[in-house]
Amino acid sequence: MEHPASHNIEWRAVMSLLEAVGEVTVRHDGKVAVKIGPELEFLVPPTGKDIDDQMVIDLRRMLTNAGYGRA
Repeated sequence: MEHPASHNIEWRAVMSLLEAVGEVTVRHDGKVAVKIGPELEFLVPPTGKDIDDQMVIDLRRMLTNAGYGRA
């Protein structure tokens, strides 16, 4: 069962988490390359301080595929 997206997740908190579990590189085009295990994603930082629902979904998938799923 898919859990609803949480709101008010700050980009800086996401970056801290990603830096703790993977490799994070800010590219010249402004995108952020994130590698966690076999997963590589290119994220576009939000214009505000919070990430959107689609990024929550993408991050959940990425973290789950890298072995950070719920027990």
